[in-house]
Amino acid sequence: MFNSYYSHKTYTSMKKQLLILVLFMGLFSAVNAQDKKMFAGVNLGFSSDDAHSSFNIGPRLGYWLSDNMALVGGVSYQSNKNKTTDITLSTFGIGAQLRYGWHHGDNTFFYLAPGVLFQSASSDVTGSESETTITIALTPGVNYMLGDRWSINAEIGLLEFVSTSQGDVSDSHFAVSTQMFPENGLTFGLWYHF
Repeated sequence: MFNSYYSHKTYTSMKKQLLILVLFMGLFSAVNAQDKKMFAGVNLGFSSDDAHSSFNIGPRLGYWLSDNMALVGGVSYQSNKNKTTDITLSTFGIGAQLRYGWHHGDNTFFYLAPGVLFQSASSDVTGSESETTITIALTPGVNYMLGDRWSINAEIGLLEFVSTSQGDVSDSHFAVSTQMFPENGLTFGLWYHF
């Protein structure tokens, strides 16, 4: 009876361990199947000349909806200083884009990305009103995988509709970029895929 009790206890313990092992392997397989569905990155920029200096930073997060489509959201901060007037304009933005494209080989992904961006800008001049801008844009880009987890990304502005309001004054315009490298239109980013 003593041996029977312990053999039953050992059998039950082994069943539990086997069940835990199977569950762990299933969970690991599910996580592995979702491998590299998300990616995070940051856009950085700095420029300076005799009249102006600017700095911008924009962390972003993306999720692959399918092999050819990804949803990307992000926030941005930009500071522009006019050196002659010593006035600084600070801009905060939040936006999203849907990237749709095609793969060329194993490492390159070309895409078009319709997106929307909301920005609020304020000046350090006392009594000035903040300015809000809504931009709807179509942006072509390319993403190149450097390795298993890292990639670089480049985008250039192409089509955009911009609506701006400041106090009681509002303005809107539609723009098509015909320059190869329009001012503030070319951005680069470094991405980590997980």
